[in-house]
Amino acid sequence: MRCERIPLIVFLLLALLLLMLVGLACACLTDDPMQAIERLVTALAQLPTVAVAWTFIFATVLLAMPRLQPRNAGRGRASPAALQRFLF
Repeated sequence: MRCERIPLIVFLLLALLLLMLVGLACACLTDDPMQAIERLVTALAQLPTVAVAWTFIFATVLLAMPRLQPRNAGRGRASPAALQRFLF
C-alpha cells in the first residue's frame, strides 16, 4: 500500500475551514439567537474589508502554487554521469 502525503496547500485550506467551522459553532451555539443575528449584521458592514483580505490571500496562494508543487523525479534510467555524481 502506497501512502502519499497531503499537499501543503490542501492541508492549510482544510485547517482554515475547520477553524472557521469551530468559530461559527462557538459564536452561534453559545448565545441567544438574536445576538448571533446582530453579530451577522454587524459583520456584513465589514464585508468589503474581508473581501479584500480574501482576494489578497487567494492571489498569494495562486502565485505561490508553482513553488509549492513537488518536483517530478526523472523517468527512466539515469545516465552514468548522473549515477556517479555523488561518488567522492
